[in-house]
Amino acid sequence: MAALYEEILDIAVQNFSSKERDHFILSKGHAGPALYSTLYLKGFFDHDFLWSLNRNGTHLTSHPDRNLTPGVDTTTGSLGQGISVATGVAYAKKIEGAPYFTYTLVGDGELNEGQRWEAAQFAAHHELSHLIVFVDDNKKQLDGPLLKSAKLLIL
Repeated sequence: MAALYEEILDIAVQNFSSKERDHFILSKGHAGPALYSTLYLKGFFDHDFLWSLNRNGTHLTSHPDRNLTPGVDTTTGSLGQGISVATGVAYAKKIEGAPYFTYTLVGDGELNEGQRWEAAQFAAHHELSHLIVFVDDNKKQLDGPLLKSAKLLIL
């Protein structure tokens, strides 16, 4: 995420409130601490902010919340909703003719859910070439190892 935010994404504190920029949507909500560290490195908040992770009254909850944490594009809530949201954002940008990209990080475990494949089929059907999906292929789910690897659609 640090490399993505530093080298690729057109996103900064100064342009975050604008729709004229790239978007990053964390579908794999349990990776929130990695996103928080990256947002700190980009200057969205200071170092002391990080020490409140998962504490009462924190702005750094288990799953990132766009209403609480500066720099978070979308609250994805339950596992896997992010890819559907990212697909919708990419589709809106395509309709507008915007040159910006939408990136999302998903876990291989969440790819067992039907909603994720519907999002992938929608993206392929609408040729969403500005949607980039990263898969954390760690072969693990909440309750243990994946029984089989998820097959990926190349968009």
